[in-house]
Amino acid sequence: MQTQTKAPNRNAWRGFVQIVGVIGFVLLAAAAIWLTDLEAAGIALGVGIGIVLMRFRKGLLGFVLLGLMFLNVAVWMLPGAASNLSHDEAFLDTALPGALAIFSIAGLLGVIGYWIGLDQRVGRVLAGLVLIALVALVVVSLGSREEAEALPGEIAVVMKDVKFEPDDLDVQAGVVSIALSNEDLFWHTLTVEDLDVNLRVPVRGERQLSFDAPAGTYEFVCAIPGHTQAGMKGTLRAR
Repeated sequence: MQTQTKAPNRNAWRGFVQIVGVIGFVLLAAAAIWLTDLEAAGIALGVGIGIVLMRFRKGLLGFVLLGLMFLNVAVWMLPGAASNLSHDEAFLDTALPGALAIFSIAGLLGVIGYWIGLDQRVGRVLAGLVLIALVALVVVSLGSREEAEALPGEIAVVMKDVKFEPDDLDVQAGVVSIALSNEDLFWHTLTVEDLDVNLRVPVRGERQLSFDAPAGTYEFVCAIPGHTQAGMKGTLRAR
């Protein structure tokens, strides 16, 4: 009897996860095209494969892969959206990671609901909460400011395609001020180990940093795992 009850519940959760997965795929693919972001494209591909795998062998591999994709996106997008919101970032820079976080959390809960055979009525409540969260996100994000520009005396550095632009900085020794703009869909850092500098810049975030740089040559990198190895590093020369 209990197995018969779980079957329709699981079918409902399967449908819910598929819908959330398709929406997440569309958002990630659109972000990958808009931002020319290879990491976003890779995650979108993983979600797409997960959706296809749900049609084979009871969808076991599909659910596992989608669960991992949802978890990965939620871990990066939720704090990114919260950080950008607290810093009053521009509308899309808050709304995009926020929407991805909402759908990823919903998808992850859907995968859990499927595995434990949770009552499908919980899924309807969850869908309603997702809609409410999206409306709230849009309303809050509409109050965000326009994109900021570097102030006089600040060096503008753009983080894009897992690279620093420019990656070769010549500055006057002393206090150095840098305006950082992360145009990728995932977190980056500006890390100068020799100067004890480490600033995290969230998804689509803009941050300012001032630090003391005695005369010398220093390497700066992105400390997110794999990014330095991918070539996200540069040289700071203080004269």
